[in-house]
Amino acid sequence: MTERVQASEEFFELSREHHPMNDRLHEMRVLVVQGANVNHQNEDGMCAAMCLAKWPLGGLEDFLLFLRENGADFTLEDNKGYTPVKVALKNKNTEMADFLKGFTA
Repeated sequence: MTERVQASEEFFELSREHHPMNDRLHEMRVLVVQGANVNHQNEDGMCAAMCLAKWPLGGLEDFLLFLRENGADFTLEDNKGYTPVKVALKNKNTEMADFLKGFTA
């Protein structure tokens, strides 16, 4: 496994962990500097933005902006056809969905 792939997988795993993500923002920055792919998708097609979309928006704005600034694609779909916006809506996170829609317009 290359270092870039390893960093991408570590990046994805950190995004799956518990909220608040802002505690992990520094670690995410380090992984991106090491070549992590912010659009890395796991075997289910989930990416970091989709994992974050499950949580209420409060406190995640900086992390989502960081993803956007580093090339995150907020229109990616998982294996079931869910985008980050659809994941937020499925989890009744309308504030999160509205925030994410600003990245897809």
